[in-house]
Amino acid sequence: MDLNELLTRSAPPVTTRTPNLDRELRDLAAAAEQAARPRRRRLRVGIVGAVVVGVLGVGAASATGLVPAPGWVPWTSSSGKSCRMQLDVVPALDKHGNVINGEPLPGHFTQAEQQEALDEARAFLASYDYASIDRPAAIRAWKAAEAKVRASEPPGERQPILRGADMEQMAMSRVVWRDLKAHLTAHGINWRLVVSGESWRCE
Repeated sequence: MDLNELLTRSAPPVTTRTPNLDRELRDLAAAAEQAARPRRRRLRVGIVGAVVVGVLGVGAASATGLVPAPGWVPWTSSSGKSCRMQLDVVPALDKHGNVINGEPLPGHFTQAEQQEALDEARAFLASYDYASIDRPAAIRAWKAAEAKVRASEPPGERQPILRGADMEQMAMSRVVWRDLKAHLTAHGINWRLVVSGESWRCE
C-alpha cells in the first residue's frame, strides 16, 4: 500500500494528473510568483487537490475550480508562522452525468444529486470549526501513516517527507476531509460526488 492509497481511503477522490493540469499548475505558479513580488515578503504557497500529496505533492490542484472559493481560515504554525488555508470542493460530474473530476462513479446520479452533494459539502466546510482540530493528534496520525507507508516502499521510490507548516496543514486538512466524508455519508450522500481542493499560504 502506498501513501496515495492510504490517504484516498480517508478523503474524497483525487484528480488524475494530466498534461492540461500540469500546464494549469505551471501557469498558476507563475501567476502566484508574480503576484507575490510587489509585497517583498517571503510567501509560502501550496495548492493541492484533495489530499494529493504523494501523487502530485505540494503545488497541485484540482483541474476544475483550481483555487477554492470559500474564505481563508487563519492559523499559526508551531514555529510561529502566520498561515491561512482554504478548502473547497468541486463537482465530480457535469450536468450530463459525465465525470469531470475524480474517478469514475458506480451507478447513475442526477444533476440534482450532484448539486445536493456540492451544496452540503460546501455548507459543511463553511461551518466547520477548524479551531477544534486536535493538531498534535492530527500530526501524530499523519506521521504514523507516512512512516508506515515509507517503510513499505523501496528507498528510491519514497516520497519526500513533509515538514514544518506544510506537514501541519496537510495533517489538519486530512482531518477535515475525513469528517466531510463521514458527514456526507451520514446524510445519505455519496461523498464521491465531490472532489476536494485546498490551498494554503504561510508568511
